[in-house]
Amino acid sequence: MCVQKGMVSGHTQAVDSAPVKANASMESIELKKPFQSIEKHFKRVDAENQQQAATTISSASLITAPQHQLSRVKNTRINYVTIQWLRLVQHMRKRS
Repeated sequence: MCVQKGMVSGHTQAVDSAPVKANASMESIELKKPFQSIEKHFKRVDAENQQQAATTISSASLITAPQHQLSRVKNTRINYVTIQWLRLVQHMRKRS
């Protein structure tokens, strides 16, 4: 199918593999035990999030760019959204 669509030529095929030793027997299955309880994990994560929220963002950690680059990014995003919207409208017209 991909050859018919012209996505690949179909002349050469390559196979890649990596030998990995594994023991997939049912006797080797062990119950996983968590490092800590989920409640302790959530408490630790909440504490870390509160610490990060309390710290202020320094101007050194901000990413800045010249105005012309910011405008270019903004225009690119607007164009992309416009194109996607137009494609959606065309698709909906074809369906009706």
